[in-house]
Amino acid sequence: MSDSSAIGAVSAVLTRVIREAVAPFFPSPSVTLGTPEALQGNQGDSPRVNVFLYATHPNPSMRNFDLPHRDGQGTVIEQPKLALDLHYLMSFYGAESDMQPERLAGATLGALYRDPVMSRTVIEDAVSDILVTDPGSFVAESDLADQFERIHLSPIALTIEEISNLWSMFQTPYALSAAIEVSVVIIEPEVEVATGPPVMGRGIFVVPALHPVIDSIEPQTVDASSGEPIVIRGRHLGGDGMLVQVGDLRVDAPAAGPSRLRAQLPPGVTAGVHPVRVIRTLQMGDPPRRRDVAESNTAVVIVRPVVTGAAFAAAPEPAVTVQIDPAVQPEQKVALLISEANPPPGQAPASQKIERTVQAATSSVEFAPVSVPPGDYLLRVRVEEAESALQLLPDGSLTGPLVTVP
Repeated sequence: MSDSSAIGAVSAVLTRVIREAVAPFFPSPSVTLGTPEALQGNQGDSPRVNVFLYATHPNPSMRNFDLPHRDGQGTVIEQPKLALDLHYLMSFYGAESDMQPERLAGATLGALYRDPVMSRTVIEDAVSDILVTDPGSFVAESDLADQFERIHLSPIALTIEEISNLWSMFQTPYALSAAIEVSVVIIEPEVEVATGPPVMGRGIFVVPALHPVIDSIEPQTVDASSGEPIVIRGRHLGGDGMLVQVGDLRVDAPAAGPSRLRAQLPPGVTAGVHPVRVIRTLQMGDPPRRRDVAESNTAVVIVRPVVTGAAFAAAPEPAVTVQIDPAVQPEQKVALLISEANPPPGQAPASQKIERTVQAATSSVEFAPVSVPPGDYLLRVRVEEAESALQLLPDGSLTGPLVTVP
């Protein structure tokens, strides 16, 4: 871990690294920390590198790696870790006639590119050197070298606009400069972490490693009131404790082999298109209770509504009231499709589509206004993209459901 002095320790170590990088080229290089400022007179010709921490940012890849660190009551249950990237601006000064700023920049950037990691050894050596000249320095208490993530140095490409914005804040003449990112610095605030109660017992349960897989569902379209089961074919469907989940409802599904399940639609299933999953469960815990241990991929089944009755009423406005099974649920979209049963020869059948959204659960839905000529009309109901079927005779002719418009 790193304590609150980690940022200052990084600045101190970076200053030492830069000083060692430029020392072979300049006998007495000066490396300073702080806001860039212009020196007066001959002082401005002395070779100098200034290091300034101008921004800190949360590290994007580690921003939430320790969350959550508090429980629902706000108690700290995990040591919080703040992951930061530090942005430094290095400014280079010296006699321009001797190109000292350019030479300082080349030595510094070359050294940082050659050794882009602040290793444990580099940090410990830097701390030792600092304590030789300043035994009371804060770095004596820093544990930056023990951080589990290594600290990397990488250049930052600043645009002209970004450089201009930075130097306009300093209110000092521009000097040759470059920016680097120091990543990642982990700060762990000192907090008391709550410990859980001791383990009172242990339970080991063996769970199959293979998850169930659905390849197909037969039939994929089922009348809600038919009582017809669905057959799921796939892989790894054998064993006890298998459930079929249709939407949010579940039903037991005894396995008929490793590749086949047979299940009724769960009671209360509504009309519409529903996702289907196979869930493997296991009795676990104390007291034992059924728990999900594996889940299949998702397939779909279409639960088709059934028209059980229909009546036409002329007042207060022409309307058709349809009895639907299962009941339509609040906010479901329902459409009635009317088509003339026996149109005159050579004419297209008269038809109409009426849509509405119900506000309360009901099995009786009124559709109005009906604007078709008198006659017998075939009815179909569509609930959330699932459409009821028409009744057929053995010869293929349509017989219903019908409503008569007088």
